[in-house]
Amino acid sequence: MQQGADLLAPPLPSPASIGLPQFSAYYPGQDQAVQTILDAWEQCQADGVRRVVALCAPTSFGKSLLSAAVHQITKARTAHLTETKALQAQLMGDFEGIGLVEIKGQNSYQCIESGDGVFNLVSVDDGPCHGGYKCPVKADCHYYGEALPAAQDASYLTPNYAYWMAQHEYGGGIGDVAEEGGPPPYPFDILFCDEADTVFDSLTSFMAVSVTEADAKQYCGQSLPGRDGADIGHLQWWASEVKGAVYSKFNALSAMAEKGAVLSLPQRRQWRRLRGLVRDIRLLVDAEGDWVCTWSGSGSWRTVTAQPVWPTGYLERYLYLDVPLVVLMSATLSEREAVRLSADRPMQYRDYPSRIPIADRRVIPLKMTAMSRGKANYTEWVGRIDNWIGARLDRRLLLDTVSYDRAEAFVRMRRWRDEGILITHRAKGIE
Repeated sequence: MQQGADLLAPPLPSPASIGLPQFSAYYPGQDQAVQTILDAWEQCQADGVRRVVALCAPTSFGKSLLSAAVHQITKARTAHLTETKALQAQLMGDFEGIGLVEIKGQNSYQCIESGDGVFNLVSVDDGPCHGGYKCPVKADCHYYGEALPAAQDASYLTPNYAYWMAQHEYGGGIGDVAEEGGPPPYPFDILFCDEADTVFDSLTSFMAVSVTEADAKQYCGQSLPGRDGADIGHLQWWASEVKGAVYSKFNALSAMAEKGAVLSLPQRRQWRRLRGLVRDIRLLVDAEGDWVCTWSGSGSWRTVTAQPVWPTGYLERYLYLDVPLVVLMSATLSEREAVRLSADRPMQYRDYPSRIPIADRRVIPLKMTAMSRGKANYTEWVGRIDNWIGARLDRRLLLDTVSYDRAEAFVRMRRWRDEGILITHRAKGIE
């Protein structure tokens, strides 16, 4: 295997020569994309300027290979963010052999010590260790004892967007933030943002503030402002008024845990909600730019939700986190959108053609059954699609069902459901 700086310079080493023997060669355009990223990485190292590389690469381009090849060549600490658990699983299937590690949210791991006399009934995010309990089996915890240490030590990691942002906001990072008495930080060098067309949606969802009337009365000491004229300015004023009460309640529960009191499960859930409210209040008080505010429900369930219209100004703080090189990858990423996602960093944009000839990109109308609300005939619908797919099992196919319900119905009812030839995204695949 080649070593050193020679790997960064053209001609690019073959996948097999860098430890990826399952790939006999690069697809057309893959080598150019890898070289573009390597050149940007060299520039980052040379001048210390943080950069963005944006790649519009079509379906079947093989975008997942890019992060693996770049990591193998540079040995830089690399994170490959995905939108769903299904894509994490796909990456692990391809690259676990070269050291790729996955990490998921705490709600994906079962607590092995509940502390309430109820064994194995809560996930780690509801575990008693969040409420002052000195867990005797923390070293064996599926999350704190296994998954998180593995992620902190990993040089090639795949989290999803939600976990990446939440762990850096609430959980002390992933080995890249110095902890008192801990090892020195192990910063990330390159951040791959897969499905980059969803970055703004992921960031907006993460930043969304949602407060109910019940929350306001229980934790804030006063009702939500009235709907009439309640724009972001009114919400900022209200957040400034209740900030002290929310912080006081949160600090009181935190102090109880720090003094050795073991919080009950309801108290731990209150602590988590207060922690979320502290963040929400801070976001409202510090909100900049245009935010959209929407109202729903009534009575105790009256809810206000606020989120930024364009969260561009928050990209660095919550997502890029000063990582030297960010690589955006998507089949639908326009140059205009890439500019918005650059966060004022120098940006290179590359648009690669599809490997599928235009003559082969046919549109074939199929006579289907009615699928309107209340008239959906899933058996006939699945049967017709199955018949069409059955004659084409030698190809890779993409089925867009519009909704998760239809996707899950298709998986449940199709003829080949037990043969392991179908991967589907589910609503619960996003944490």
